[in-house]
Amino acid sequence: MQADAELLEKIGLSGNTCVLLPSFLRSLRSFKRQGRQFSVCFRTFGTDLPKIINEYNCLCEGNHPYFVDEDTVVMDGSDGGPDMRMDMTPGGRSCGTFVRTLGNEGSDSELYLVMGMKTWLIHQLAYVRTVPT
Repeated sequence: MQADAELLEKIGLSGNTCVLLPSFLRSLRSFKRQGRQFSVCFRTFGTDLPKIINEYNCLCEGNHPYFVDEDTVVMDGSDGGPDMRMDMTPGGRSCGTFVRTLGNEGSDSELYLVMGMKTWLIHQLAYVRTVPT
């Protein structure tokens, strides 16, 4: 069975492109089948996350074109498990930005994960020195 051309285009796989490696996708499906608990964290450089959202969410919904001839594995919560889909709406629960503060005169810097941020607007905080209390 061949994947639907419209679906391929929607998720950015038209032509000879490969966004997410099939081995990675197979691993996620295998973890789910085995009943393992896991999390997925995509590390990007700020502009490439939108390129993978549709493909990843398609996998979570059990509609990924790589697996049209295989058993359906869902990670969208429809089977009572956790919803692993990415939510990129403003304030969405599944996207965040890491921010590192600079320590004062030899003190350690601190690392924060700010959820709900999908842009580098928060990036300016990375260069603010912490104020001693």
